[in-house]
Amino acid sequence: AAAGAAIAFSVVMALHRRNKTGKGAFLDLSQGENFVHHLGELFMDYAMNQRVAGPLGARDPLLVQGTYPCQGNDEWVVISLEGVEQWHALCGLMGRPELAEDGRFVSMEGLRQDHDEVDRIIATWTADQEPIGLFHRLQGAGIMAGPVMHEEHAYADPHLEERGFFVPVTHPDIGTHRYPSTAFKMSETPFAARRHAVRLGEDNDYIYREVLGLSEEEYDHLKGLGQIGMDYAPHIR
Repeated sequence: AAAGAAIAFSVVMALHRRNKTGKGAFLDLSQGENFVHHLGELFMDYAMNQRVAGPLGARDPLLVQGTYPCQGNDEWVVISLEGVEQWHALCGLMGRPELAEDGRFVSMEGLRQDHDEVDRIIATWTADQEPIGLFHRLQGAGIMAGPVMHEEHAYADPHLEERGFFVPVTHPDIGTHRYPSTAFKMSETPFAARRHAVRLGEDNDYIYREVLGLSEEEYDHLKGLGQIGMDYAPHIR
């Protein structure tokens, strides 16, 4: 996200310079250096504790966390435990109250130390659970959890529905379908999907004739040189 924001900002500044001076700009942006400022705590951990950071996968350095299989085809749920009390609640849901008294799991440090075994226990339990119902049961017990939502789950999600996240958009080639809208809402600046995805060359006439002011001869000349992309062909699917 940070790299994308930096690129977008650079493009905006280049366009502003072009509009002001009439000159273009060459953008040379390293995404590696752009992301370094997000890694401060990892540099500090190495400097102070000589710990070399490695890949975390689905885990967290402070929580006991994992992504666990559920009933169905490629269905998953994410469960995060931030305290031993949540582990006790999870043991109750799993019907394994004895695990709350297991000496290996009496503290968060112990749970993290035996994370592989904790993952195995949880995954065995979740394997035959329906993910959406399981998510609500976990949430009701005060346990941080969420289903890994594929398209079917996302389109049926009541929260996304209530927020109007999916909106109908009509495309001249493929008809009307529901598409994601904006990820956030603003009270005084409403957002909307204003048009369908642009087809190849669909706006050539407007850009070259009206915005750039090319004559018909100049426009045809550039097309003949192959410097302008082919017009879209409505019959091609």
